[in-house]
Amino acid sequence: MALWHELFSYEQGPVMYVIAFAVDPIARGQGVGNALFNKLKQIARENNYPTIQLFVHKANEPARSFYEKQGVEIYDEWDYAEITVNDK
Repeated sequence: MALWHELFSYEQGPVMYVIAFAVDPIARGQGVGNALFNKLKQIARENNYPTIQLFVHKANEPARSFYEKQGVEIYDEWDYAEITVNDK
């Protein structure tokens, strides 16, 4: 499950902001998370969003590891994270 909306960034204009991202524990390890995150990146590209932004809790190591494997850069001081999806 992924829940997102458009957010306006003063530096980047409209961006994709992910409010929630979760995979049922039964489906974990089967590529569902990868497929879902890739779909988010596809939607972001189709809508010309330069980045996907999200927050991840410092204590949520499995999520942090997953996002880093997806290429997400996590900024520790705020638990803020984003990935560039348009190379313009």
